Amino acid sequence: MAKVAMYLTVTFDMCSSSLMIEDLTRSKNLDAFERLLSKLYAYLESEARKLNFEIYQFTGDGWILLFPANNVEGRRIITFLVSLSKHFRSLRKKFVENTLRLVPQSRGLTFGLALGRLRTLQIGNRQEFLGRSLILACRLQAGVGQKGRASYRVLVSRTAYNRYFTNVDGVKFFNVKRKIKNLRGGNRYKCKKLSLVPLMREA
Repeated sequence: MAKVAMYLTVTFDMCSSSLMIEDLTRSKNLDAFERLLSKLYAYLESEARKLNFEIYQFTGDGWILLFPANNVEGRRIITFLVSLSKHFRSLRKKFVENTLRLVPQSRGLTFGLALGRLRTLQIGNRQEFLGRSLILACRLQAGVGQKGRASYRVLVSRTAYNRYFTNVDGVKFFNVKRKIKNLRGGNRYKCKKLSLVPLMREA
């Protein structure tokens, strides 16, 4: 029987991953990217046990993470995003950058966060999730780079922002609009933007 529950969906991927993968493939160094992914997944597994989230799906250059809505605290989520970003940056420098012939200018992480009900369903032998907020989080993540710099930036739905982030001290969100395809109100979708860069310097 299908179940419905509230989740904060967190999606992320790596800027310029296609350029890095193409470069590494041509130089026969694609194993370097595989090592980065393996180490990053091990980090996510460790954090998932601490923060009680599910590593739902690998997207080719990032993951979709599901946090049960009632177990989420805004400051802890931001601390996690900063820690994940710093860990990724360290792994990228260690395993990938020395083997690239051309290092892309933009090579950080981008994030999308959305809150909403997801329905579980069984497809084959896998439990999958279905819901608007899952799609929205992915679209927000993809929309980070529509304007300005993308690396280590976060787009957050207003519903998620209002529930978790309005009273987080020392963190500044900005009102922005993004074009979100195939979504009601998506031509000028209002959301919140956060840069993790200053927080990564402070941590």
